[in-house]
Amino acid sequence: MNVLIADDNAQVRKILEALLSAWGYSIVTASDGKEAWEVLQRPSAPSLVILDWMMPGMDGIQICRSLRLQPPPVPPYIILLTCRGDKEDLVTGLEAGADDFITKPFESDELRARIQVGKRAVELQMTLIERMGELHRQGQELQRSIRALKLLNESNQAITRIENEEELFSSICRIVVESGGYRLAWIGLTEQGTELRLTPKAQYGFEEGALEAMRLSWSEADISRSPVGRALQTGQPAVVRDILNNRQYAYRQVEAASRGFSSLAAIPFSITPQTAGVLSLYAREPDAFDSEEIKLLAKMSNQLAFGISAFRTSQERRRIEAELQVERDQAQRYLDVAGVLMVALDSRGIITLVNAKGCSILGFPQEELLGRDWFTTCAPGNDRDEYVKLMTGKQSFEEYFESTVVTRGGTKRILAVHASLLRDRKGTITGLLFSGEDITERKKTEESLRTSEENYRTLFDRMVSGSRAIAAYRSGGDEG
Repeated sequence: MNVLIADDNAQVRKILEALLSAWGYSIVTASDGKEAWEVLQRPSAPSLVILDWMMPGMDGIQICRSLRLQPPPVPPYIILLTCRGDKEDLVTGLEAGADDFITKPFESDELRARIQVGKRAVELQMTLIERMGELHRQGQELQRSIRALKLLNESNQAITRIENEEELFSSICRIVVESGGYRLAWIGLTEQGTELRLTPKAQYGFEEGALEAMRLSWSEADISRSPVGRALQTGQPAVVRDILNNRQYAYRQVEAASRGFSSLAAIPFSITPQTAGVLSLYAREPDAFDSEEIKLLAKMSNQLAFGISAFRTSQERRRIEAELQVERDQAQRYLDVAGVLMVALDSRGIITLVNAKGCSILGFPQEELLGRDWFTTCAPGNDRDEYVKLMTGKQSFEEYFESTVVTRGGTKRILAVHASLLRDRKGTITGLLFSGEDITERKKTEESLRTSEENYRTLFDRMVSGSRAIAAYRSGGDEG
């Protein structure tokens, strides 16, 4: 421990220096108050001071008062060395800021004991200051983690609530600035082409066009100078803890100072193997990002990437569904102009498609047929078990057959059916598509014709038999 000995008496200084050096202390001496004050203004000023009360320039009392008016981070422990021993003098010294007294002439044992007390007091004070500093640092880290958790929560809510990619980018940037307390936030996405480029998509915290003014883009020739470029190249967060004192970023120091920030973090995220992005945050204070906060911010960026991917997947699904709907509508129009019933069944016998002619024959509107069981709705007399066997490949398939259906009004109609099995890409049977021509009237006509023909043949046969009988009778009469 360093000790300052300030006394205008050279003999006293030598005695004190010899004693304290023997006790293991490092000694700094001053021959008057002004010199002592200059020593105490140094960054590495001694933490234990022995001051003579009466000195030229500044006396010990003046130095005590001046030190207490502007205390350093660790105030020195002051022992006043004086010939005065009155109670009033003791009170004056303590009120001025002295911690202890030693009266001249002094005993070495007493001096050593009082210095040891001062040493313990200084060490305890330094320990307390270090502990307070550690608690302050932990408190700052906790506040940063709480801030990042708040950002994480609000960004999650935005991702689940917003259904537009551009609006999500803007909301995330706004949340980072307004809730996180950062100076600026912006999001950029890479563009794949002849040259990889980063396109800013949203910003918050600056006036419009500030990104272009600050050259915060991927267009810099030396991407190693850019934390954004480094983050995208490595896939890891890039942090600049003090822009204003970092030589690597000297080209941005003037702009950083004018814009009011001192540190930044670039958090990369991946949407697809071909598309990546980066969330950049700028803070007013230096060293604003600790490791735990960076982890939470990285998690927020990953959730942002998930949200963007979900948007794009949803958009692609809607596009495909729209295209499929167009194709289905077109196919339905083709089916509706057909003059025969057209029905598609899935493997369970559920109606998945029926055309206008089919609805007309069956007497149902289309919305009542789709999704209903064919066998219970339109073909109660048909064998469902045979259909199940057909779907599993255990029943032989016939492309043409006649089948009876029952209309909504309970009328039976006969159909001439042409069928085709539906299969997936693996060749597995998934259903049945068939067309049916209503041949009920034709069947009735054929039956009537067949009955008429049978009646005619019966009548003809009777007429022939009668003619033969008459002829035989006449033949017998002639002979008689």
